[in-house]
Amino acid sequence: MATILILIVVLLVVVLVMREPELRRRLTAGFLRGQGSVRAALGLFQPRDLQRQALAQVKDQALVSIGYAHLPTDVVVLVSPADFKRLGATHAHVASELADQISALEGDDAGGGTQFVLGGRPQVTLQEDGSVARGTVEVEAIWLEGTILATAMPEESHEDDRGDGPHLLVEVKGEAPWRLPLAGRTEIGRDPSSTVPINHPGVSRRHAVLAPEGRDGWTIVDLDSSNQVRIDGNIIQPGAPAAVAPGQSIQLSKDVRIELVADGTWSDEATVDRQGLAD
Repeated sequence: MATILILIVVLLVVVLVMREPELRRRLTAGFLRGQGSVRAALGLFQPRDLQRQALAQVKDQALVSIGYAHLPTDVVVLVSPADFKRLGATHAHVASELADQISALEGDDAGGGTQFVLGGRPQVTLQEDGSVARGTVEVEAIWLEGTILATAMPEESHEDDRGDGPHLLVEVKGEAPWRLPLAGRTEIGRDPSSTVPINHPGVSRRHAVLAPEGRDGWTIVDLDSSNQVRIDGNIIQPGAPAAVAPGQSIQLSKDVRIELVADGTWSDEATVDRQGLAD
């Protein structure tokens, strides 16, 4: 009877871990830390032991928000003086490999309907710390300023708050249109640190920039995007500012379009029957 109860408890724990990605990442990081301590005690220390632990901790510390698990842009890996000495001249190589491993996580499934995103290739440094046990690491992570706020902006702008001044209407095929007020230079791209982050494969990491021109005008610049920028169907040249007026259709890909909406000209009809988006 006791054996059956133990098996049931174990099964419940496994189910819980599988259903909770953050808990799974935390348990993985803890397991690798214990494994590293044992391997160090047995004299089996390898640089990859530190890399595996650091990568697991980076994943565990990812900031989860609105379907994204944000990876840090700066990572400091603290190691024991003994391990730091063993690494010798390989410090830079280990740090570079770890940066590659973190970068490779972008777009991967983080569990729970979220995916890993990264604002740019992370800067990784190794640093010795006497408080860290042999064979283990501690990770100090730093994120781009405003990472969570930037990604939260589209969701918050779904609310019917038109306000004053120009707005930007964003339409992605298969999603409800959303908008946000425009105030100065506005960068648009898949990068979560963008002023207007659009998580769609048809949008480049840094796709385009909208900027005010004169008193009431606006220009848009294609930042050498993969799918180009079209204004009312006409391709603009990368790097060259192109004038854009309220009501003009700005296509970022076949499934993504944006539009300037001037103050007082918003209409609910603006989101209906957009032929710019592919059927």
